[in-house]
Formats: sequence, structure tokens, C-alpha cells
Amino acid sequence: MAADSFTDNYYNYNSDASFSFNYDITPPTITGTTLATDNSTIAVTFSEAVFNTTNGSGTLVESNFILDISGGSATVAATPSSIDISGNVYTLGLSLDGIPNGSETLEVVPSSATAIYDAAGNAASTTQNNNTVSLYDETAPSLTSVSIRSNNSNTSYAKAGNTVTLTITPSETINEPTVDFESGDNQITNFVSYSTGTGNIRTASYVVSGSDTNGLVSFTIKYTDLAFNSGVDINAVTDLTSVTIDVVDPSMEVVSIESNNDKDTSYAKAGNTVTLTMKASETINEPTVVFYSDQDTTVSYTHLTLPTKA
Repeated sequence: MAADSFTDNYYNYNSDASFSFNYDITPPTITGTTLATDNSTIAVTFSEAVFNTTNGSGTLVESNFILDISGGSATVAATPSSIDISGNVYTLGLSLDGIPNGSETLEVVPSSATAIYDAAGNAASTTQNNNTVSLYDETAPSLTSVSIRSNNSNTSYAKAGNTVTLTITPSETINEPTVDFESGDNQITNFVSYSTGTGNIRTASYVVSGSDTNGLVSFTIKYTDLAFNSGVDINAVTDLTSVTIDVVDPSMEVVSIESNNDKDTSYAKAGNTVTLTMKASETINEPTVVFYSDQDTTVSYTHLTLPTKA
């Protein structure tokens, strides 16, 4: 107030005087939230210092906050399990029930309209912005389908040059898996290539080498989801598929050839049956046999008995 603005009863004028005061009607707000990567705590930052009474005193406690989760598979206790204070940042402990799958939205608000105040006594609203986070995915992926085949005409077998393909269908999108193949209990020779099919389908394949060991193809699949949760290692198919490696050409031994001539089996006349008996080095498909007479005339056969395995 300016000097000489008023007098007392003795006509003494006032001297120059001034005063100031703070006018605050802005309530405190949540300006940010940060979730621990293990989903154990959420750090809540306020716009200013806050208290649990209207006179600028009283340290906040767990019951001044309310937690809630929408979506996903996990739930949370409404009251934080702990509180740690550093300046205007309040780190609240989370008591989760169930395993988060990453689709949960966690919200934190004052527990009531009279729970949190600034120094001027303005109450924080129970409706806030910047007060939600998504939980981190902790659910391990699984494989719902595993199948193995080759591009041989018999997909259960593979020879040198054939491609063996393992097809897997995971429960969710995964990173590129790692597949270790063995044939006959020994490591394969060639490298493994990977590709992505329709949806979440993944394939791992390799070309059979002539150096690979004969025997059943075995495998171990290691995989993680996009949050790098590891699935259980898989080493079995979910159907009845299998692939056996065979890189050795079969051989054939002629045991005998004879007819059913009742006089001499080394001769045959019209109406007699000539039989060629063979022994293969392994189980084979039906062979093709072409008979010739001395005059080089092709004779068709009408019946074939498959040889047994040597």
C-alpha cells in the first residue's frame, strides 16, 4: 500500500507497506507411471509434493492408493503391498494373482477424493491421466503342433539330397526357434534353415547329406516368445510322423532261378512258371524284373513275391 494513504487519530500518515500470499487452487496430479520389468512394483510420480491431510502434513501410506487390472489373465490386490517414497515418486508394491500374459492394463488412482492433498489442501481427483501401464508378459509359450516329413515320395524316409522339414505351430508369436537335428543319434552334416508360414507357423529344414548317419531323425526345439519367455524344450512330434534317413543304396543278390517243370527245373515249357528268387540287403519297394528268353524275347511276369529283408 502506498505511503500517505491514511492517518491515525493523530493525523500521522502511514508509511509504504506491501505483503504477498500464494493462491493455489490446482490439485495435484499423477504425471507418470513406471512398471518394474518383473511386474513387482509401479512407480507413481506426482506433479508436486503430496500429503494425506489438508494441512500439508502426513506421509502417504499404502491405503492412500487403489490398484486395479483390466484384461489379461492376472489380477492384483486393490491395496499396494508396500510403499517406498523418493521425493514426489511413490513406488508401490504389487500383489499379483495369476501369470500376466501382457494384455493386462494396470491402473493406479487415489483411494478416495479425500486421500491425497497438496500443501494448499487441494485434493487429488480419483480420475487421473498418465496413471496406467501394461503388465509385462510372463506366460511361457508352448507348441500346439509338431510334425516332421521329408520331400521323398515316401515322406517317412529321406535319402541324400532330400529335404527334411519340421513344422511347428506355437501358442503365440515366437522369435525364430533353434532346432538341433540328429540322424541315427549323430549330428547332421548340413545347416538348418528357418522360415515363417501362415499365422504363427514356423518351419526348420535341412538337406540330407550322404555323410549323415542312417537312422531315425531326432530333434530338440528351443524357442521364446516376443517377451523372451522360454518355452519347454520339445523333442517329440504331436502326431505319428517320423523320418528315417537312408543314404546307402540297396544291393540285390540272386539266389536262384528255376521253373516248376516236373522233369527238370532248369527247363521250362509252355505253361510252366519261371521263378526268380532274390535277397535284398534291406527292405525294398517292389522291384521291376524283365525276363528274356534265349531269343531275346521279353517275357512278361504276372506274379511277384517280394523278397524278405536280409
